[in-house]
Amino acid sequence: YYPVTAKIALQDDNLRLAVLNDRAQGGTSMQDGVLELMVHRRLLRDDAFGVGEALNETAYGLGLVARGKHYLLFDTVKENKMVSVQARERFLQNQILTPAWKFLSDASDFDFETWQSSFNNAFSALSGSLPLNVNLLTFEPWKQAHSYLVRFEHLLEKDEDPLYSLPVTIDIEHLFGSFKIGSIKETTLAANQWLEDATRLKFTADPVPITEKVKSKVYEGVKITLKPMEIRTFVIEMQ
Repeated sequence: YYPVTAKIALQDDNLRLAVLNDRAQGGTSMQDGVLELMVHRRLLRDDAFGVGEALNETAYGLGLVARGKHYLLFDTVKENKMVSVQARERFLQNQILTPAWKFLSDASDFDFETWQSSFNNAFSALSGSLPLNVNLLTFEPWKQAHSYLVRFEHLLEKDEDPLYSLPVTIDIEHLFGSFKIGSIKETTLAANQWLEDATRLKFTADPVPITEKVKSKVYEGVKITLKPMEIRTFVIEMQ
């Protein structure tokens, strides 16, 4: 079994089957055309594979209950579609792995009309929607006041979809229309260096050198371009 943290799939020349999960499980394909997921493993005795103890997790004297959801997608891969099956898997996967967080507070001292008239009931830092193939991976306060660490990622691989696997350009100023952007500067992926100061190790491919430039600068002020599977990190100062 191999760890399946998000998706496992089988594909032949015409059909593709994918199972998306919301938590890590074991997965394998022991026979051609057969997909197997181990939702939960419980052993009452040591299996003699090196752990040295039984894998018997309990709660209140009973075995743990395995919970979770599985999403099954099955489709043809060669027919011309508006959105490829791989792209639909990516979009659904993004919703499963990053669901909206819900917070509740005690509002018993207010009736609905008073609450509605006294408080702002809706706010979004984004004034526009991102393209389906772009994810706002990080948006968090940074070291200086009014500065934020922001990461954008392109969700699809190259050639997965005729449209959504293309490079995509987004306008950060338009996206964060609720704020006025003072400056934007790109960093390395881990945000521990300015990108312009980073020196990458250059590998020599054997036998034929293979190079593909992926760097793209911020241009026209606050527009950036993301290539397939690219993640770019920025420090944005708001005014």
